[in-house]
Amino acid sequence: MLDRDLENLLYGDIVPPPRSMPATGFSPPRPSAAPSARPPEDGAGSARESARDGSGSAPLTQLRIEDFLGNWRDSMGNDVRVDWSRGGATSRGQLDVELSKPRGGRDPIRLNVKLSGGRFSCGHYDLQVEQSHLRRIVWFDCRNKGKNSTWER
Repeated sequence: MLDRDLENLLYGDIVPPPRSMPATGFSPPRPSAAPSARPPEDGAGSARESARDGSGSAPLTQLRIEDFLGNWRDSMGNDVRVDWSRGGATSRGQLDVELSKPRGGRDPIRLNVKLSGGRFSCGHYDLQVEQSHLRRIVWFDCRNKGKNSTWER
């Protein structure tokens, strides 16, 4: 009987309930091409993620500090690498940023992303929340109005 149950599971036939359970007339749903109610493991299927990654129509309301982690390319031609700060236990609210020119031959520029007063900053740039999402971060220069830097994945 075990071989037949296994065969039914593998090939999609409905397996009758075990003898200890009464039959209810319920059949488990069959897989379909329709999207699953359960989001994919990377979270990209949820409404919040859709809005946060820029693919949805809802405006971005908030980025988390961990959303900056990883590798980026900025609009000034730099490779951008973002990691948790190595400053110890109190550094979980701060990130280390390294800007380097590909084939530049110079030492990288080192900055930090910080959350202060409810706003993210990196060096003398502030995050432009309305234009940013998980795949694109827009920073406005606080010293030179009208200048910005955009990080993209």
